[in-house]
Amino acid sequence: MNLKTLVTLAVVVGMFVPTAAAVTAQTQSTPAPAEPVADTTDAQPSDTAADTQAEEDNESSPARLYIQDRWRGMELKPGESDSFEVTVENGDEETVTLDPSVFVPEFTRSRPVKPAWTTISVSQTELAPDEEATVTVNVSVPSDAELANYHSTIALTNATVAYGDRPERPAHSIDFSLDVYREPTVEIVDGDWLHAPVQAGETVTRNVTIENSGDEAVPLNPQANVQDHHRYYGSEGQLDRSWIEFDAPSQIEAGETETVTITVSVPESADRGRYNTEIDLGLRDPHRSDDNRWWQQVNLNLRVWQQPTDPFTTTVDVDNETDTLTLTLSEFSYRTQSTEDGEFEVTFVTPDGEVITPERVQEKQTGAVSLAEGDERRGQESDGPYSSDSGSETVTVQVEDPEAGEWEVRILPRNVLNFQYEIVEEMNTDDGN
Repeated sequence: MNLKTLVTLAVVVGMFVPTAAAVTAQTQSTPAPAEPVADTTDAQPSDTAADTQAEEDNESSPARLYIQDRWRGMELKPGESDSFEVTVENGDEETVTLDPSVFVPEFTRSRPVKPAWTTISVSQTELAPDEEATVTVNVSVPSDAELANYHSTIALTNATVAYGDRPERPAHSIDFSLDVYREPTVEIVDGDWLHAPVQAGETVTRNVTIENSGDEAVPLNPQANVQDHHRYYGSEGQLDRSWIEFDAPSQIEAGETETVTITVSVPESADRGRYNTEIDLGLRDPHRSDDNRWWQQVNLNLRVWQQPTDPFTTTVDVDNETDTLTLTLSEFSYRTQSTEDGEFEVTFVTPDGEVITPERVQEKQTGAVSLAEGDERRGQESDGPYSSDSGSETVTVQVEDPEAGEWEVRILPRNVLNFQYEIVEEMNTDDGN
């Protein structure tokens, strides 16, 4: 006897196979400088872009200075202080006078660091050719400072350059950003990313759990951030606000944990496909700046599918030597929201047109269990020490002594979004000796 695998194929029923979602990381990140600056950490004097432009536009070009680490980032809480040092080398042939100060441009897109927060000192003010000096920048954030991202430029000399019609700016400078923050007191502890496969005409429910560890109540007002005039990125259809209902209190008391229940009712007329949107929970954390809103937004990814009424069909050519024709069906990937198990209705059509129901010879159930925490639990169904998924089932059916010719295989899945099948002929190779 030997086996001949005729075909192995994955089939997606009622929807497209979902793509992996992206997950958002938290919190205190330091933004890049407003304008790129040259990386001169190789300790070799070189012309900066400002110097080159100045040589073209000014009769008296600014001195050539090598500035190590021309950008720095800092994170401080109100009432905290910190400092950083930068080495400056004179690569010019003349002595240069250092006179550091905070430069505040007339127009800026960033919130500037207040000069009163900054104290600047320099190891020496007169810098001869090839000499180095150390510039120390001390930053002290007042206890009543507003939580926000700030940006500042430290001018090292009085020399300036201008580009076209733009205002003059320091020819030799250090850029640094300052993130003034507090430890968050409001956190989404479960449900920051929701995947919801739902059949058209049915309803699915998901929960978001929020914890308030602070000492004051915070507002809670969830709303669907549906785009009216263009589709949300990644969507194949327009989700309507009327599909979504929220059940949540108007606020979360100090030290309490609350749950937002999100119910999605998809009309029967909805086309199958992906419907992605954001849920803005309307939270306010007194320890986060008001312009930092992304942390309290929940991604809702709907996968709308439709139960087919006609079966999936394929054909197989059966040889004269075939003893057994075996079909194995495996459900895989995202299960539906139905509490009923997935199942398959299978029929074969013989070369003569007779419709038969094959004998079921095996059923197998598989699952995956994880002890991981955090993002790795997404898509899992149970919590606690062990987190498991919904698992999958494999069904095997057989036809003994099939007649030779072309057979038709009909497969109608129920409560199954994706499945794969395998058809195998068990051949009789006995030559009779």
